[in-house]
Formats: sequence, structure tokens, C-alpha cells
Amino acid sequence: MKKIPSKEIVTTSPLPCFYFSRGSRVEARAEQGAWFPAHVLDSNSNPLRNRKRRLLVEYETLVSDDDSSKPLTEEIEASLLRPAPPEESDDGFEEHDVVDAFHVEGWWRGVVMSVDGDKYTVGFKSPPDLICWSLGAAS
Repeated sequence: MKKIPSKEIVTTSPLPCFYFSRGSRVEARAEQGAWFPAHVLDSNSNPLRNRKRRLLVEYETLVSDDDSSKPLTEEIEASLLRPAPPEESDDGFEEHDVVDAFHVEGWWRGVVMSVDGDKYTVGFKSPPDLICWSLGAAS
């Protein structure tokens, strides 16, 4: 997998639950298949006693239903977390590359549909959309 300009492409899969500690930057997987940036606030169980370790996370892009001025926090299984992506690079993309691109407050799986110089068009199946990015565009 590769990176989208100003949008990270992530190739990691969830890591064992003991990897994440308080303050770890992570991404949490939602039912729709997107990954949302967050950080670990607390871990509530001992991984040696409980295989389904749950961690309290605070999202960076999602807000609470009760108070839209506060970030959403929730307890989530560690198996639904992955490390935050590495810093972006200047690597380019080719048509048909499978990428994770930041769209609608999270990272969604898409396919590079076309490349025109430093402009990339990425198609998404869910949610259905076609988005263009320029290399070096602000996130």
C-alpha cells in the first residue's frame, strides 16, 4: 500500500493488545470499515487475564453526541485498534493502487482511479464517492 498526497496510506494490521499504552496515537476501526484517529486515555484490564482487552480512547475527529464541543470517547477492544500511520512521504501513486485516504473524518479504503501529474483521483466504494487530491495538499 502507498500514501495519498497529504493523506496517509496505512499497511499495518491491528497489533497485540499489550502494544498500546496511555497516550498512544491510534486509529480505531468502525463498523463501516473506516479507521478514525484517536489516542488511548486508559486501559482497563490486564492482558494476561483478559484476551479481549478494552481501552478507553478519545477520537480526534469525532465529537460526542451529548456535547458537540467535546471529543467522542469510548471503550473499545484493542483488536479494533492499529497504530497511527507514519509521517507521509513524497512517494507517488499509480492507477489501481489500493490506498487508505483521509475522507469524511476518517481513513477509508479506496483505489487510485487516475493520475494526472501531481493530482490523484481516488474512488471509494463505501461511502460511494470520487475525490481528487493534489500532492502536498493540506490535510
